[in-house]
Amino acid sequence: MEEERPKKKEKEAAKPSELEKYWQVVRDNPFDFAGWTFLLHQIEQENNIEAAREAFHAFFQHYPYCYGYWKKFADMEKNLNNPEAAEKIFEEGTKAIPLSVDLWIHYINFYITQQADKENSYENIKALFKRALAAAGREFRSDRLWDLYVNWEEKNKKLKEVTNAYDQLLTIPTQLYSHHFEMFRKHVKKNTPREILSTDEFLELRQSVVKALKSTADSIIDDEDDDEKMADKCEDALPPGMEIDDAPPGLEADGTTIEKDMMSAREIDIMKQKIVEKRKLLHEKNEIEVGKRWSFEEAIKRPYFHVKPLERAQLKNWKDYLDFEIENG
Repeated sequence: MEEERPKKKEKEAAKPSELEKYWQVVRDNPFDFAGWTFLLHQIEQENNIEAAREAFHAFFQHYPYCYGYWKKFADMEKNLNNPEAAEKIFEEGTKAIPLSVDLWIHYINFYITQQADKENSYENIKALFKRALAAAGREFRSDRLWDLYVNWEEKNKKLKEVTNAYDQLLTIPTQLYSHHFEMFRKHVKKNTPREILSTDEFLELRQSVVKALKSTADSIIDDEDDDEKMADKCEDALPPGMEIDDAPPGLEADGTTIEKDMMSAREIDIMKQKIVEKRKLLHEKNEIEVGKRWSFEEAIKRPYFHVKPLERAQLKNWKDYLDFEIENG
C-alpha cells in the first residue's frame, strides 16, 4: 500500500495543467486559430502575466493583425501597474498594423492618461497624434481618430491647430466628410477670426475685407452705427469730458476685446463667411473624391483582419478598388 501511494502522487504530478493542455493544442497545430483563442482566454482567467507574455508573443508570431489581442495584452500590463510594458506593446502593435485606427485610438487614450501632469506633455502627446495621423489618417474610416485629435487640440485651446487639422481633413476622403465640414463651420462660428487663423492669413483676409467694405456706401453707415453703439457702451466708463476717441490705447482687457471693439460686427461676419467659403471649395472637391470611392467602401463587409477567407465577391471588390486607386489615387 505504501509503495502505491508514491506512484499515485507521481501520476498526479505528471498530469498536465489546464493551461498546458491548451498549449499542447497550438504546439501541435500553430495555425489552429480557435486553439489560440482558447489558450488566451484561459490566460486571461488565470491572470498570470508571465504566462500571458509567453502566450501573446507566440500568438502574434502567427497572427500579428489581430488588433483586439494587442489591446487585451496592453490592458493586462496596464491593469497590473506595468505602464512601461503596456506602452511597449502598443508600439509593437502599431508597427505590426499601422493602419489600425482602433489600436491607435486606444494607444493615444492610454498615453494621455500616462502623460498627465508631466513636463512637455502637450508636445509628447501631439507627437503621438502626428504619428497616428501619418500612419492611419488617410484611411476612409479614420474619422474617429481625427475627431479625437481635433477635440484634444480644442480642449487645450489651440484653436489655430484645430483649423490646421481641418485644413488637412477637408481634403481627405473619409466616411464622415460632411460631419467634419459642419464641425468646421461651428468652429468658425463660435470663435473670432484672429483666434483661429495664422497671423498671415488673418492679416491678408482682413485687408481684403476692409478694402471691400470701404468701396461700398453702406460700410460708412455701418461704421457710424458701430461708433454710436461703442460710445453708448463706454460713456459711463470714461472720465468726464473724455470722448471715445480719446481713450488711451492699450486699456482693452484682452485680445478678444480688442478684436470685438476695433473691428465692426459686419467686418467679423464677412471674414468668417470668407473663411468658410475658402474651405467649402476644399470640401466640394473632396466630396467628389468620396463619391468615386463610396461604392467600393460600401461593398466592404469586413474592414478588419479575420482568419476566415473572403468571399469571391469581396475579393473582386477589393481588386477593383485597388485597380481604381492605382489608376486614380
